[in-house]
Amino acid sequence: MRLIYYAMMAPIIVFSGIVYFLVTTGALGEPDYSIAVLLQQIAMITVPVCLAAGYFVFKSGLQKIEGKLPLDQKLQKYFVLILIRASIFEAAFFFCVVATILTRELLFLTAAPIVLFLFLLLRPNGTSISADLSLPPEESKLVHDY
Repeated sequence: MRLIYYAMMAPIIVFSGIVYFLVTTGALGEPDYSIAVLLQQIAMITVPVCLAAGYFVFKSGLQKIEGKLPLDQKLQKYFVLILIRASIFEAAFFFCVVATILTRELLFLTAAPIVLFLFLLLRPNGTSISADLSLPPEESKLVHDY
């Protein structure tokens, strides 16, 4: 679970670096400010909405996981919720990458560290899995040992 989660963080770092390099070297051409203001307004709405949506979709999905399910089924459902949340977070980032490519304005890449920070902050570990799923002590110990 953690390996796949960290693999989902990789595009944030890699694409940010590539786009930053292309813009700073001028490989994409001169900045195009004709749509920059419109895309900035859209980004100011899209990024917070995607981050909030990812969080709330995850929390509402957690409430639907039944406590009487076996641990492996709980973890499968939890993993799906983690992937959905991460994908929604990445959608905000990819919007900003596309806006950066279209306008050649680096301001849009400021979303990358924000999304990366949230990825790191919300990464799954034994403690967070136990708390999110409200696991009983015996199942919690199994999760921590894994």
